[in-house]
Amino acid sequence: MRYVSKSVMTGFVNALAILIFMAQLPELDPAKVTWLTYALVAAGLAIIYLFPLLTKAIPSPLVTIVVLTGLSIDLLDGMCAPWATWARCPIRCRCS
Repeated sequence: MRYVSKSVMTGFVNALAILIFMAQLPELDPAKVTWLTYALVAAGLAIIYLFPLLTKAIPSPLVTIVVLTGLSIDLLDGMCAPWATWARCPIRCRCS
């Protein structure tokens, strides 16, 4: 890694990020997802870009993962009604 310049590594990482982003775009098809997915994407991007204005001590992607995971678990907690048993519940919440 000592022989690879910083600009080459930065370009590689940025290209990889763009490829991953482009690979995820088809998954945001309106026929496949609800409005909640778009709200979570917008919230995630807002946290990633705005959290560094508060502090740079904690990485904003880490904060985004923790906050959106907690929010998703809280929002999905009551969505087990369509599944009859614990084994059939895809999100493994408290199904009766």
